[in-house]
Amino acid sequence: MTRRNPSATGSSMARTVDDSMIEYEYIVDRADALQWVSDHWLSFAAENEAVGMEPELIIGRSLWDFISGAETRHLYEHLFSRARESNASVAIPFRCDSPAARRFMRLEIQPGRDRQLRIVVRVDREEVRDPVALLELSQARTGEWLTMCSWCRRIMVGEQWKEVEEAISDLGLFAGDPLPTISHGVCPGCYDGVMAL
Repeated sequence: MTRRNPSATGSSMARTVDDSMIEYEYIVDRADALQWVSDHWLSFAAENEAVGMEPELIIGRSLWDFISGAETRHLYEHLFSRARESNASVAIPFRCDSPAARRFMRLEIQPGRDRQLRIVVRVDREEVRDPVALLELSQARTGEWLTMCSWCRRIMVGEQWKEVEEAISDLGLFAGDPLPTISHGVCPGCYDGVMAL
């Protein structure tokens, strides 16, 4: 993957993934308990400040312990069921942004023996942006909540789903002030797209 300074300023810069594209993989058993995670997956979790993701702490645990939001879990359950029942791979695009980049990714669910599933995640491209404080885990938080779509990373503002930068502007959120806590849901467009598979 091509690397650039994540703190670069100005307009977003696209990074494309080369032929040696990294894959982040894990395997769940028929009961959706984690059986194996790749080294790249562990590195990705660490880079994104995930806590308690050492193999000895997660192997054998239910995947659902790590997925927040009832709607998000429902969509994963739908995709898992689809892959198992059709005995064919299911793939769908999604976003997994960091404070300093928009990451356009692809989730592929591959059925295996005894109803195991191999989940493979690839980064198709990244767009570097000025860091967004709202997405930084270390930021002080208020008791207020914002809902972010788990699939496209847009934020609900009133009855509309907006890109994070637009939501921050509309809501008058400024770095340095305590920021709302982010909860995860699924916007109608992403929900309908996943359920149509």
